[in-house]
Amino acid sequence: KAQLQVLFQKYIQNQCTEAELEEVFRQLKTPIGEQVLRELMEDDFAQESGSDTTLEPVLSDRLRDRISAALVPEDRSEEAKTIRLLPWNRLYRVAAVLVLCLTALGIVYMTQKTKTETAVVYEEVRVAARKKVKLTLPDGSVVWVNSKTTLKYPKQFADDIRQVFLDGEAYFEVAKNPARPFVVASGRMTTTVLGTHFNVKAYHNEENLTVSVTEGKVAVQGGSRSRVVVTPNQRALYSVQSGRLAKEEAADAHDMTAWRTNRLVFNRTPLREVARTLERTYNVKVTFKNADLANCKLNGTFDNKPLTKILMVLGSTMNLRYRMAGNTVELTGQGCN
Repeated sequence: KAQLQVLFQKYIQNQCTEAELEEVFRQLKTPIGEQVLRELMEDDFAQESGSDTTLEPVLSDRLRDRISAALVPEDRSEEAKTIRLLPWNRLYRVAAVLVLCLTALGIVYMTQKTKTETAVVYEEVRVAARKKVKLTLPDGSVVWVNSKTTLKYPKQFADDIRQVFLDGEAYFEVAKNPARPFVVASGRMTTTVLGTHFNVKAYHNEENLTVSVTEGKVAVQGGSRSRVVVTPNQRALYSVQSGRLAKEEAADAHDMTAWRTNRLVFNRTPLREVARTLERTYNVKVTFKNADLANCKLNGTFDNKPLTKILMVLGSTMNLRYRMAGNTVELTGQGCN
């Protein structure tokens, strides 16, 4: 067996004499020759792949057939005994390609199987203008989703974290579970809790993102570094433009969640923000004929009022006029600096 290994290695290195070539062909047709060839190929493949991979019996048979077919004498006449054979490196490449193909297919299959088994399946809730939705998450947490909002959450939370994705506004009553933090990812702002009640307002087209707490406490991270802890009657305010995260006192955090009962509360709110709230609540488009009008601030509470009533109050308290055309509302006035 050792002599055969030496013989086959000489052939691989193109160092065989004519007599040794004849012996190689003869030995390849014997069981011991096949075994030695198989072991050499396995050793070579193991060195290349860095593993203890072996050739399956069926694959070995196919390789033997290919090798035998490649070693058929072309002319056995007495005038010429020319032996046609494929160089060993080509034979080995055939075998290596077959092995690599089958191995790759197995790896791809196992990878795809693993991905299928571990893939996270999400539910996505999209709430239209003038609508609100209340739902219960897989962990028992309850969420009120405001109009023009998208909430994405997994059908089954992971073992170590409960993460949802929010574009818009939602109020969360999170089921307590210290072993699995609850995380709300909303653009550049992330809110992390263990179990509490809080409101996140993070529409993608607004300059400021806010988090207000009605019970417990939450950690809010804005951007990549800044982080604040918010407790009841406080709110975190993140500026998209500057990337600054701040914490401020809130007169009553429940006012910030009044939208759940169709109550709109404005506390020195710029008209540009009031306009966006009216757009989402009443499915209209609000425009300003005078851009400075958007800087004016509004104080007021509207308890389930129709849009026309709110516009009348705006007109009388802020000295402005409004005009409605279909779903478009145009506000005109002197404006504020």
